[in-house]
Amino acid sequence: MKKKVFIVVAIAAILAAGVTVFAACDSPKTQFRAGYASVQNGDGLFGYVDASGNQVLPFAYTDAYPFVDGVGMVNYTNEGDYYIIDGDGKHLAGPYSSVDPYTLAYGNIIVEDAATGLFGIYDASERALSYGCVYGSIIGIYGENSDIVALSYASAPIGGGQNSKEYIKAVELSTGKETFPATITDELEMLAGKWVIGRENGKFAVYDITTGERYSDGLWDRCEEFYATGSSECNACLLYRTEEDGSESEWIVQAYEIVRVPDGAELVRTWNMSVSTLPLVYNQADGQYTLYSHSGEVLYTGSEQPQYVPAREGGGDFYCLSTFENGILSARIFSYDREYNVTRALPAGTTGAQIYNIKIGDIVTVEISFTLNAVRNFCSCYMAADGQMKELPFNLTITDAGNNLLKVRNNVSGRTGVYDLDAKEVIPCIYADLWIYSDGNILCKLGDAYGVLTSDGTQVLPFIYKDIYLQ
Repeated sequence: MKKKVFIVVAIAAILAAGVTVFAACDSPKTQFRAGYASVQNGDGLFGYVDASGNQVLPFAYTDAYPFVDGVGMVNYTNEGDYYIIDGDGKHLAGPYSSVDPYTLAYGNIIVEDAATGLFGIYDASERALSYGCVYGSIIGIYGENSDIVALSYASAPIGGGQNSKEYIKAVELSTGKETFPATITDELEMLAGKWVIGRENGKFAVYDITTGERYSDGLWDRCEEFYATGSSECNACLLYRTEEDGSESEWIVQAYEIVRVPDGAELVRTWNMSVSTLPLVYNQADGQYTLYSHSGEVLYTGSEQPQYVPAREGGGDFYCLSTFENGILSARIFSYDREYNVTRALPAGTTGAQIYNIKIGDIVTVEISFTLNAVRNFCSCYMAADGQMKELPFNLTITDAGNNLLKVRNNVSGRTGVYDLDAKEVIPCIYADLWIYSDGNILCKLGDAYGVLTSDGTQVLPFIYKDIYLQ
């Protein structure tokens, strides 16, 4: 099953109109307004079918994306370029070395010019490039509606400067308004969330890319950067400056807020420091730990140090305080801007347990790891609209959630099915994998074939396809 990754999320969709993928982070609407989905036959070629399974475009492509605002994206050879096509298969644009309809807000497709290797943005609804292929990279999306995109002219100096790494601007796709004017006169560093760190007269400044405004607390003397393992992209920053009393202050650049470490305290660093990591500081004078939320509010204060747990399998990193006594795991989980509480009785004979993962969306799911008879096992809890944690049987683990449904794996068979929020089976655990969508349709893999079901098990597309390549 092919999947496309945007930001940190692998997604898939099905062919009915009005479909939205539920994932660990915000995703664009995936409506198939032309009613077409891309499917692969036994010969390895892709074509298009409509919602009734009727073939509408031939199996003539080695790769084919589902339709977005009435256009599809195809290529004809494994090493060939991509073309944007209409519902009749006519070429509208191309050739492009690559296309990406997933990263930006719905209807905007990132394209890479085959001749120059530079990037632009194709507006599917307008059937034209809204931003020409003159950019070294399309960096990321920002804003409340994921409508602000950062564009980079690679290696082009700002204002004629000779030391600049990149010229970056940000625009609001829906209006074309430039939100970040890129008038900084020295090198820039992009961070996840909404920040750009630049230089002014030898000092460091922080800018909000969604507004172009400089952060109000002034300039800093030095900047310490953290990089993800094996990556050249900055993952987080700490800023330092000398205050009027001669002391050095420390500031943490988070995804959506900047927090100053209190005087006399120090940041507790994690091995996987990133802007998504909540700041934990320790004050040696009183022996107290303080954990801050992404908005700068205090989540926890106490003498016990919360344990940092890195992001796993589509979840987010978090801090946890837990105890396991008399067969009961009790845990306080701190993630993003709030605390989650879990209490779970585990089977007799369990010798240890811990919180393994948390995924936060419309439904919050928590995965627990426990040891029974020297064997590691997993079980799950979930939080619905009422705010109460609920449990599934021990033989089931929640692997994803959305549309008031839980994707679960049977820990004995390894097969996947669907349960509702009352812990009742909706689709039996007989599938190798499946994906849930907001209209209740479910893309499933059975053996080596793919098909589509509704949430009550009714078949939409038969299990005859080698692949269903979906948005």
